[in-house]
Amino acid sequence: MNKIKIQNRYTDFGTILNYKQKKFVKDFNNKERQFEMVKCLCEGNDFLLIADIDRYGLKQNTVICKRCGLILSNPRMTENEYRDFYTEDIYRNIYDPSPDYENFYKAENDIYKLVSRFKNSVLVLEVGAGGGWNLVPFKGAKGYEYSKSLVELGRKHGINIEQGGISDVNGRYDLIILNHVLEHLLNPIEEMKKLSLHLSEDGIIYIEVQDMKNFAADQIQNAHTYYFNKRTLQYYMSKSGLDMIYSEPVEEIHLAAIFKKANSNLSENFLSGNYEEQLNIIKKKLEVRPFVRAKRFLRKTLNTFLVNINNFKT
Repeated sequence: MNKIKIQNRYTDFGTILNYKQKKFVKDFNNKERQFEMVKCLCEGNDFLLIADIDRYGLKQNTVICKRCGLILSNPRMTENEYRDFYTEDIYRNIYDPSPDYENFYKAENDIYKLVSRFKNSVLVLEVGAGGGWNLVPFKGAKGYEYSKSLVELGRKHGINIEQGGISDVNGRYDLIILNHVLEHLLNPIEEMKKLSLHLSEDGIIYIEVQDMKNFAADQIQNAHTYYFNKRTLQYYMSKSGLDMIYSEPVEEIHLAAIFKKANSNLSENFLSGNYEEQLNIIKKKLEVRPFVRAKRFLRKTLNTFLVNINNFKT
């Protein structure tokens, strides 16, 4: 596999970790885990290596497909490894060790505001619902979440939430929400076909993902199996029988989109030139001038010092 000739490997602008996170990362990297090589969603098998660690320092190869420009983890953990990673809350201990969940339930709900412009939804479902905070404004909504602790938290807040994922869904819904879930699926095309069976004929699906058009090092995480820009998201969801009817940027590096059922899908020509375009975006972000790298290194060193001081005080 070829590799982009970039001097830094995210190490000069990765996430600042506290001592607990560092321990979880070390334990993760030292444990023998099962990985598997996969083809791209376009069936391509020729990749360029972007990074061999993620934003936290977890061992994970991230590559870009030379055929369609889709970014993916490869090799990646097996299905059983991912299941353990989520259900045991390993990834939450590393990704977000001290979340303020109570404020999540009180925060302004941008998803509700957006989808309300398209449909007054009676039956609402969220897959990968966390503690169910996105469902607060939707009366009678239902959620599925793998994390046992978050399911319990959601139930304490009166959310109808069960432990599980797409395979556990039953019934039909006017609105289905996937908020930063699609990039975690091992087989997104087939999984979305399965999920769309639970969508009412005039229903909509809300999908939010990280937007690779605005590539940033902090987007690289070992739990992400696929990374989309608008073109790849629209193309691969069309393979699932879904048509993008609206999209908008969220917080600069994310993308929100609304989909409905469709009978047609886009041709492969839709992604023509996407690899070259996406690769240029990545190179511009990674080929950093020496003085900028030095500035980032000093800032990271100072932030690490401050984090350690705060940990010592608490």
